[in-house]
Amino acid sequence: MATEAVKIILNYGFNTLQLNKIIATHLVENLASGHVMIKNNMKKEGELKEHTKKNGIYHSLVQYRLTKSEYIEATCNNIS
Repeated sequence: MATEAVKIILNYGFNTLQLNKIIATHLVENLASGHVMIKNNMKKEGELKEHTKKNGIYHSLVQYRLTKSEYIEATCNNIS
């Protein structure tokens, strides 16, 4: 379900809003979110060390990206 939701968001971002790049982050310990991003062809860019504060504790984030050209390439490869 999450994978499909991200797919819809990416489609809207690139095709309706005409964005060139979409980034997403997740808490380092939330591996399931990373798998959702990977399933949607997003590329890991790096780790943002102690970047956000949750419940009084700083947490690191993993950042992913997908550019419009990468999105188009992945979409074309999935069709064939």
